[in-house]
Amino acid sequence: MITSISGKVFSFGEDYVDLLVGGFGVRVFVPKNTLGSLGKEGNEVTLLTNFQFRDESLILYGFTNGEMRKAFELLITVNGVGPKAALNILSILNVEELSIAVSSGDVVGLKGVPGIGIKTANRILLELKDKFEEISYLSLEANQNTDLIEALMALGYTRSESFNVVSGIATDEKMSFEDKVRFCVQKLGG
Repeated sequence: MITSISGKVFSFGEDYVDLLVGGFGVRVFVPKNTLGSLGKEGNEVTLLTNFQFRDESLILYGFTNGEMRKAFELLITVNGVGPKAALNILSILNVEELSIAVSSGDVVGLKGVPGIGIKTANRILLELKDKFEEISYLSLEANQNTDLIEALMALGYTRSESFNVVSGIATDEKMSFEDKVRFCVQKLGG
């Protein structure tokens, strides 16, 4: 099993990075939103990996942190979600957004991912509801923010707008839920 890989970036693709590792070129598929964080050609990078044997091919999937890799591994346990679909999900939603979508039952957020229909989105929500607690990133704070995001969405803001403004709030035990809603609405210009 290959759990991580370090090498020099020598090319990028739409959803992969080619690394030069000990004289060998190794293709590692990554979430699209990860590509920018890898820098430019010639940079030395380390990725945590998931190794898959599919259709007589050996394929490496790479991630910048353990939470993202764990989310990928959980997603591919869902019937009908393969590595490509899991990578697409993590290309659109970061781990915290995915956690919030799963914990709040947000079918619309998952259905917005290319290749994920309503049935698959519902299956993901059903099968991962309890499993997502395994990811350390999915802290109590993320769960507390779910209600705030839902309140903002009820006021007409998109899930993405709501998530972004809620992510910018410093954890403040003294701020009431209502104050947080007011603060977010002000930040959103409402």
